[in-house]
Amino acid sequence: MSVEKESSPYFSVPRVSVDILVIGDENSGKNELLCSFTDIPEITREYSKNNKEYQIELFRKECFPLGKRFFDIYMYKVNNKYIDWISISSQKFGFFYEKVDGVLFCHAIDVASSLENLNETLIPKTKAFVGDVPTILVGNYSERRSTLPDSLIVSRERELQTKEDHNLSGCVECSFKDDNSVSGAFEMVVQLNLKNPKFRERLLRREWEEVSDWFDGCRH
Repeated sequence: MSVEKESSPYFSVPRVSVDILVIGDENSGKNELLCSFTDIPEITREYSKNNKEYQIELFRKECFPLGKRFFDIYMYKVNNKYIDWISISSQKFGFFYEKVDGVLFCHAIDVASSLENLNETLIPKTKAFVGDVPTILVGNYSERRSTLPDSLIVSRERELQTKEDHNLSGCVECSFKDDNSVSGAFEMVVQLNLKNPKFRERLLRREWEEVSDWFDGCRH
C-alpha cells in the first residue's frame, strides 16, 4: 500500500493506493463485480512473453471516498488455473503479491461449484503467499437467483462456514445492480487496512508533510 499526492491549487490531499487481488473461477462473477465497480481493464500485464495465458488484468477505481480521505483502488484479476504458476514465479517476475493489501475471494451464489473451488484450492494456495492481509469472501448473485430452487443456492451458513474454516476477515454478498453492496466489498478491505497501526502512522506522517509543504509554499 502506498500513499500518493493529489495536486490542488490550494491544498494537496494525499490519496492512498490500495492493491487488491481478485480471485475466483470462471463462474464466480468476478468480472461482473469488477465491471460494476469500475471501468473495463485499462492494462493487461504479461509475465510470460511466450505464453499470453499469464496475463494479469488491472482494473482501477480512482478517488474512492471513505470518510475524509480518497483512495485509488487497483484490482488485479487472476484466473484460478494460474494460481500455482503465480505463487511460484511471483518473485522471479517481480510481481507484487507479497505486498498486496487485500484479497477478494469471489464465488457465485447460484453456482455451488465456485465456492467448492475456493474451499479446496484457491483460498489455501492464495493465503500461503499473500501474507497477513484482509481476506474477504464475496458471494455474487444476479436475477437468476430468484428462479432457482433453494437446493441449488449457496446458503449463508455455507458461506459463513467457509469464512470460519479459512479464518477469513469478512464475508459479504453483492448484487451487480446494487452499487452500495458492490462498493461495500472494497470498502471493507480499505477499512481493515486503516486499522493497521503501521499504515495509519505512515498516512498521518504524509498528511503532516502535506501541511508543512503547503505552509512553505505560502511563505514563498
